[in-house]
Amino acid sequence: MVGVSAQLQAGGSPADSVGAVVRLIGEHAREVNQRRAADIAAALARDIREPLQPAELTELADLAHQVAGSAGTFGFADASGLASSIERMLAESALGQVTRLRATQLRTAQVRVRRLCEQLAAEPDYDYPDSGDEHGTDAFSAGVGLADPRDVPV
Repeated sequence: MVGVSAQLQAGGSPADSVGAVVRLIGEHAREVNQRRAADIAAALARDIREPLQPAELTELADLAHQVAGSAGTFGFADASGLASSIERMLAESALGQVTRLRATQLRTAQVRVRRLCEQLAAEPDYDYPDSGDEHGTDAFSAGVGLADPRDVPV
């Protein structure tokens, strides 16, 4: 947060400071999501040797769900969609009491998880569209409750 204070003191706008904080949180979320995706990949690799149990599939679906929500929140829309598709695949397998993913499902899941890892390694898209209001307040600022960055006391 020291960087944020310095940015404000140097004349940066509150919206810029909020953006810096979101980016810092987003970077942490990306690292966590990369670990989650790696855990899913490792479990799928183990399924080749030892069948995953329904509870394990449910746990992996939960991990994919966490990645989907977090990635979408922090600028990884494509990764979020991919994680959602992985979640559905794993959840359906768990509900069907499938103890081993069929070969085609396993290959599909592995390919999707590999793509997910690649997407999470890329830079996030923090470009938010303009809201078009008379102050030029961007959607990012509006989304965090700042009607106009000039209205926030510094």
